[in-house]
Parts: sequence; structure tokens; C-alpha cells
Amino acid sequence: MKAKEKAKENKDSNPRDYELIVIKGEEVGVKYPLSGKKLTIGRRRSGDTRQNYILIEDKTSTMSSSQTDIQWDNNLNTHVLYPRKTTNPTKVNNKEVYNFSPLYPGNKIEMGKVILQYEKTHYGDEPPTLDSMISGDGADGSEDIFTGVNKDSSSMSKTSEDYILPDESHKYLFDDDEELKIHDDFTLSPENDKTDIKIDFKEDLKTEKEYELEMVEGDEKGKIFSLNKEEISIGRKSKGKSSLHRDIEFFPSDRTISRNHAKLIREGEDFYLINESKKSITLINGLQVLEKTILRHGDYIKIGENTLLLFREKGYLSSNGNESESTIIPAIITSEEETECQRPMAFVEKGPFFMGCNEDPYASPLHEVYIKDIYIDMFPVTNSEYKNFVDATGYKCEGSWNSDFTGENYPVVNITYNDALAYSCWAKKRLPTEAEWEKAARGKDSRQYPWGSMWDERKLNSKESNIGGPKAVDNFPDGVSPYSVSNMMGNTWEWTCSSYSPYPYRDGIEVRDSGKVIRGGSWLNNLKNEGCFTRFEAFTFEFGPDIGFRCVKDL
Repeated sequence: MKAKEKAKENKDSNPRDYELIVIKGEEVGVKYPLSGKKLTIGRRRSGDTRQNYILIEDKTSTMSSSQTDIQWDNNLNTHVLYPRKTTNPTKVNNKEVYNFSPLYPGNKIEMGKVILQYEKTHYGDEPPTLDSMISGDGADGSEDIFTGVNKDSSSMSKTSEDYILPDESHKYLFDDDEELKIHDDFTLSPENDKTDIKIDFKEDLKTEKEYELEMVEGDEKGKIFSLNKEEISIGRKSKGKSSLHRDIEFFPSDRTISRNHAKLIREGEDFYLINESKKSITLINGLQVLEKTILRHGDYIKIGENTLLLFREKGYLSSNGNESESTIIPAIITSEEETECQRPMAFVEKGPFFMGCNEDPYASPLHEVYIKDIYIDMFPVTNSEYKNFVDATGYKCEGSWNSDFTGENYPVVNITYNDALAYSCWAKKRLPTEAEWEKAARGKDSRQYPWGSMWDERKLNSKESNIGGPKAVDNFPDGVSPYSVSNMMGNTWEWTCSSYSPYPYRDGIEVRDSGKVIRGGSWLNNLKNEGCFTRFEAFTFEFGPDIGFRCVKDL
């Protein structure tokens, strides 16, 4: 049966009517409920607290810690599996998945020695087993594998296990788009018996997200601009009387801002930025805006040479440390004191270089990219440096980093993207784009490794080196790049500000997405057959003992 025909057959399906059941592995019989949001399936690690993950016990380590993603597809009316780049392949019905695979009841998902089965809920207490499954193609020629259980669950009433119940401080409501919202004005009440529940709520509870801009650098540093219109113009304030009026105006001292510099357009819950100046540029996280570009919470918008704006949701901590009514972890924190970190940085000159690798499907094609002049940290940010930031600001990490670290000169790890972003802002720097990172690593001659074209495990900390953990950042002086930058391969992965998207880039412009690019590989990875071009996707909430970062500074 074709995917479109199956979608039509399941047109009344709900993402929360499906689950994954462990039918082989250490957790046989365990059920993992699914939803409409993207989830990552991975191996559970010691002390694992990762969110938006399905964490499965696999002591044999045949499954990666981030093996594959699964998300509901409204067009197909089913969940779709998106495998990640891992050592172990992901298989559906014994066939390896390279790009994506729609899932239908009865499908087996194999990850190492763990096998999950995709099924609708309410099939009874006994999970399906391998013995109960019918292998081979279905009668209609499809590759589906069915268990023989009754798949008509429409007559069964949902129990309390089908919902996420509220804690003492929040109540949860699922909107039609299957996104989780937090509300305080609905009730859960018994119905029919003690296990069945219903949700009563007001229809007008849906609210749109509200955003604002904060000036973090510029003549009016600290000023907040509300974004309460569908279209908002940005520009330099005219001297004297003028009929021209901008919604967001800056004083004329910054002559690099045009009178009609840029505008914001709201479409639904999303804001887009358009550069309108023919003479002046606009940057988002260091990337030039050449076309209509969506904005995400925590993005930095540079207008002219001296003005930097932070785009964020309302309710986050402001740069002066004043707490709003909502106590959400802030995306950034700045300090009123001089906080620039005096640590060695290397100069990477502007100009073109060849980025990517034709032999790597995730980094192809090889293409020419232009970057501007930058300074980049010669070493990753260390535990000692990150502790100075935390002590100075009182920042609360999203990741599991704490001050009880071992090794002051070791790279900081167990921090999220926002944790790295917060430090970079405090240090008056920023995170590099992946193009800037790659040029700093491989130079202008597109070498495979920072030191050249020949593999040498003595020049980095990788799995081949058999070190078994991170090392001090100055331990590998012979492995530096053409710009004398250390640890560009091995030791830890490093966050970049670039969103993970297919190549080629168009002069540094990228398609923005939820996942960010990490670069370099770590002590946990075999890197002999990788290189400076190797890229991987990590979501902004992820952290681990193998992810760190370094900063860059514009001239």
C-alpha cells in the first residue's frame, strides 16, 4: 500500500494515539507514548536528564545516545522516522533507512540490539512479541508487519494514562496543532469511572507568543522595543522635522544606520526580518541578511556598526538582571562591568575558501564560501573561564555543568547552546558560524585535517587515541590549524551559531532550523575517516560530556 493511500486510510488519526513498544532488548514490554512534537530516540546515559528524548536502556551500547528522530507528519497522518548520522544504522522492517521512513502500525524499528514496534495504543496489556509477528510482505505488497491484534481501538475510551497530568503549579492544554501550551484556567474532572477523565476549558485560552527587542549595544543600551504591529519599520531618526516616521528609531549619532534600514513582518506567531537599505548591511548572528529571514528567540540583530539588538520572547530576564514575572531561564546575560576575556585569539583573514567535501553526503558539495575578517579563540573555552562567567553573573546553566569540575584548563562541557551563547555575550564576543569555524580549521587549501592530509592520532584526542576522556586544551601543540588554532578536531564537539541545513550556502546565508551545527568531533568519536568538514546536528537543549565551544570576535 502506498504512503498516500495509507494516509487517507488513517485520516482521523491523532499523534497521541500511537506508541513505541520495546519488543527486544533490556526493556521488553516498556511502552513509550508519542506526540506531535519532534522526539529523539537514544540510549540512556548515567544521570541522563535530556528533554524531548525517548531514552532507552542499552547496556551493550549498540544504540547511539542520539540515534534517530521521530515526528508526526500532518500530510501523511503518521509518524516519520528521520535517522541521524551514527555508527549503527537504523532499520525499519529489516531495511536500513537513509533519509526518512513513514511508520505504520506493526512496523519494527531496529537500532543495534534494540527493537521497537510502532503501534496504536489500547491494544491490551500484553505487548507484541517477535513470535507473534508475521514477517515478510503483506498481502497488498506492502512492507508492513502486523501482530494480529485488534487494531480497531476507536470504541475504547481513553484513560488517565493517555494524558500528561499537571503538577501543582501548571496545567497543560494541547492545542489543535499538537503543541504543548501552559495554561492555568481549565480543570480535569472524573467521568464515568475513576480512570476516565475529560478536559474542560475555555475556547479563548489560545494566546499568541509576544516578542520584543532589547538594545544590548548602542546609544540607548538597555532600551526595550515592543513588537505589537504586523509590520515594524527600523531606521535612523531624521534631524529636525520630517514626515518620515519609523516604528523603531535610533539617534543620528550612528551614521551607518540608514533612514530606511530594515523592517520586521509578523506572519502568525513568526517574525521575519528584511533588510531594506542599499548601502548598509543587517546581520543575524553574524550572517548577512540578503532575503526575508525568520527570527528565533535569542537571535542577535546587528544594525549598522554599533547597534546590536536581541530578539526574544517576553518574560525572559533582561540584560540588567531584573527578573520579570515569569521565571524562565534567560537566553543571555550581560554584565555592567568590563567583561571581555583576555585570552589568546587568532586572526583569520577575509576572503573565499572551499567548504565541504564531495565524499561526505552530509557535507557535500564542495563549494566556495566567503567570510569576513575575524578573530577566533585559539583554544576552546575552559572550565576556569566558564566559572568566572558564572561567578560574575549568577547565571543558571540549562545543562549539567557545575563548579565542581575537574581540570581548570580542560574544555567546558555539559552545556547547552544557550549556555554557550550566554558566555559569548558576556565576553563581548559571539559564537562562530560553521563557515568561519571550518576556515579557521582547514585554512584556504581545503586540507582534511588541521595539520595536513595525513592522519596522525598523536595530534588530537579521539577514540583512536585511547585517552578515554577530555584533556587539557593545550595538550596537542602539533595538531594546530594553519592559523595556529588548537583542538579543532577531537577533544570536544563545538557549538556554532549556524542552523543545520543542506549545502550549498549562498554567500553565508542559511535556511534556519531548530537544530544547530556542531563541529570538530570529540574524544568519543572515531575521526580517522572524518575531517575539518565533518558536521553534525544538535538541538539547542542538548548537552553532554563531549560538547563545548569557542568564540569569535569581529574586527
